[in-house]
Amino acid sequence: MDIAGPITVEDNLFGSKQISPNGLAPGQSVKGTDSHLVTLPDIYAGFKSNSAHATGSFANKEVTSDSDTATAGFFGPTINLYPA
Repeated sequence: MDIAGPITVEDNLFGSKQISPNGLAPGQSVKGTDSHLVTLPDIYAGFKSNSAHATGSFANKEVTSDSDTATAGFFGPTINLYPA
């Protein structure tokens, strides 16, 4: 059976976004993209984490995917304080 649309992603950085008005049949997938501008607080923290999950409906009941999380580490430039 299909997962009925709309398919919506809830993301800790980007909020809630509909990525497909349609449903998904078994074996199908849908992809959405967004971007995040790295800020000084991100760099000072040394990393930025992002997590998201998707929702749709199955048999007239809301279904939610497992959450997925990714973390990007930042390794900034170093400063040489000694003369070469």
